[in-house]
Amino acid sequence: MPKKNEKFELKNHKLGKGIKLKNIETLGVGLMTYSLFLGAGNIIYPPMLGIESGESFSFAILGFLITSVGLPAAALLIMSKFSSEKMLTSIISPKLAVIFWGCLYLVIGPAFGMPRAVNVAYEMGVEHLFDSIGLTEFSVVFLLVVILFCFWSESLVSVIGKVITPLIVIMIFVFTLYAISNPADSIVAPSGKFEANPLVTGLLEGYMTMDVLAAIGFGIIILNRIREYHSVNERGYRSAVMCSIVIYITLMSFTYVSLAYIGQSSNSILKDISNGADVLTQYSEYSLGNYGRLVFSLIILLACFTTLVGLATSCGQFVSKEWGGNYRVVVVSVIIMSYLPANFGLNNIIAFSLPVILTLCPVAIILLVGHVFGEKTQNMRTSALILLGTLLAFLDTANILGYLTNDNLVEKLERYNPLFSYHLSWLFPVAIYSLMMLVRHVLPESKKKLGLAS
Repeated sequence: MPKKNEKFELKNHKLGKGIKLKNIETLGVGLMTYSLFLGAGNIIYPPMLGIESGESFSFAILGFLITSVGLPAAALLIMSKFSSEKMLTSIISPKLAVIFWGCLYLVIGPAFGMPRAVNVAYEMGVEHLFDSIGLTEFSVVFLLVVILFCFWSESLVSVIGKVITPLIVIMIFVFTLYAISNPADSIVAPSGKFEANPLVTGLLEGYMTMDVLAAIGFGIIILNRIREYHSVNERGYRSAVMCSIVIYITLMSFTYVSLAYIGQSSNSILKDISNGADVLTQYSEYSLGNYGRLVFSLIILLACFTTLVGLATSCGQFVSKEWGGNYRVVVVSVIIMSYLPANFGLNNIIAFSLPVILTLCPVAIILLVGHVFGEKTQNMRTSALILLGTLLAFLDTANILGYLTNDNLVEKLERYNPLFSYHLSWLFPVAIYSLMMLVRHVLPESKKKLGLAS
């Protein structure tokens, strides 16, 4: 029978092993968080920013990081306080909540996010290497593999977090290292929208990634996984959440800065480019030849694959947990629904879903702001703000898509709402709401604490 000291040492040994295991799993969740967010869109946006910002690169990328990385990180942090994802919409009417969640998971799932990932994986990762493989055949095989990973729940951390993510980071690092040691061109003057105010333009470009929607959708996977490792220890849970968010911020910022720098330094080698995909395709061929094309294709395929697994899993987990559906049936249904629009073409997918995305993102931010200022129960104030924000977001969307052709109306909107020209009309009432909540809740609490302290 072990002595008292031996028991103590054995207990400490097991505790130490448990802590190390949880630290490793937390690292895996952090890497998984980064990988889930790293879709094809996140890879192809920054190179164009690097090209267009030129000498104003520093201000442009700073603005881009604040909204493209900062907003999703803040969303994850706010949602980590919820015992259920539906608590996000507990401050608005149940009918509005159902509409919000339904639209959110349709858009990030089978209506836009998933078909877009399949289409981009084919066009950028397969078509230029194997032109004999058609989109239909590729979609079937690719989505079947996604289904298998979704059914194997441990794959999210053990494979995506610990294997696929490091591979993506290493490959991006290789391209970045080459760009730093072999810049293709001197830095040029900023062009177009980056010339006047690069910081504001960077903020707007980062906002347009709409990753705050992905944060709300993926939050169910990330936070549930962390809760599994820290089911009893609330302090450990909070610490793991912060560690995962820090890993996500670090790696995503590195990726964005690296890809933007590649764009900035490659002006002289580019021909007939229309988007970031063209930039990276041509740069990969320039830097590493055929090997470069292969590496770039692997980055795109892995990024799209992890995004698809994350989106399908989040849809399945939400519907099964909150609405009582069968997880596997929901996952298969979502993936089958994604197959059809994936074969309609990327431009058609974007044209169909963009208005909904541009409207949903402001609504999501308004809900998050409401929780920041202590809203806990359903109230008319927040519901009214949601409806007003949705109306203004519709106007912003119509303006972006060129549907507002009445010059007098546009002039009046710009005069009475200074943020209309930046496509952020909805932000004006949110700012007023935030000020009201600050006066109503935060300042009285601060005065109360100061009074107690004195």
